[in-house]
Amino acid sequence: AWHCAMQFPNTKVYTVTTKAIGQLSNSNIHGPPNHRQVAVQRLTRLPFDDNQFDLIHARELHSILKYHGENGEDEWESCLQECMRVLKPGGYLEFSIMDSDIMNAGPVGLAKSVEFGFTLKTLGYDPSPSTKWISRLNRAGFQDIRRGWMCLPVGARSKMNQAAAMAAPRNSSAHLDASISGSTDNIANVCSVVGGWSWERWLLRCEMEKVAGELRLVDTVTAGESIRAAAQALEGVHAVMEEGRNCKAAYRMLNGFARKPQTN
Repeated sequence: AWHCAMQFPNTKVYTVTTKAIGQLSNSNIHGPPNHRQVAVQRLTRLPFDDNQFDLIHARELHSILKYHGENGEDEWESCLQECMRVLKPGGYLEFSIMDSDIMNAGPVGLAKSVEFGFTLKTLGYDPSPSTKWISRLNRAGFQDIRRGWMCLPVGARSKMNQAAAMAAPRNSSAHLDASISGSTDNIANVCSVVGGWSWERWLLRCEMEKVAGELRLVDTVTAGESIRAAAQALEGVHAVMEEGRNCKAAYRMLNGFARKPQTN
C-alpha cells in the first residue's frame, strides 16, 4: 500500500485490517501522507461509502475469514459482498489466496499439514479456500475473472544435492548464462521466503486463537503464556522445510483479479 501511495501521490490509499492483526504489528509507523490505516472488527463490515474505490487488493483473507463465523455467518461471502459494494462500477478486485496443505510434502510435512488443516476446520476456517474462491466470486457478482496458480518451492535443494548436480556434465554456454543470470535454486530460495513467511504466520495466528479457547484472535494477548504456547507450533517447521527442499515440496497460492460490472 505504501508503494502504491508513493507511486500515485494524487490517489487515496487505505490499508484495511482487523483490530486483531493490528495488535500484532507496529501500526504506529507513519507512511506516505496519502495513505491511511483502518482497523475494523471484522472484514465483513467496511466503513466506506458505496462505489468508492477503483481497486481492492485482497491478500491474507485465508488467515482472517471464517466460513463458519458468529451466528453461522459465512464471512467469505459477506466480505466479498462488501468488496462489491465499495468498488466503483468497473473496479477491480485483485486477490492472493493460499491453501494450508503443502504440495508434494514428505511424511513430516504431510503430518504437519494434516494437523494444521484439522485445527483450521475446528476453529471455523477453510484450510483449502482456493477450491471455493471462483464460485464465491461468481455468487458475489464479479465478472471477467482471471486467475493463475503459483507454486512456491519450500526451498532450493540441499547443498549435498546441489554438489551432486554440479558434478554432472553440462553445456559450458549454459553454465555461463547461469553464472550471469542466476539459477533456479536462487529463485527457489526467494520463493521460499515469500511462501514460508505467509504459511508460518498463518499457522501462528491459528495456534494463538486455539490456545485462547473460545476467544477469537482479536481477543487474545500478544505476550505471556498464550503467545509462548502458540509459538510451540513452530518448533517442527524447520524440519518441514528441510524435508521439503529435497522432495520438491511447495506452497500453493491462487492469484488473479476480477471485475465489478460496469453497471449495476
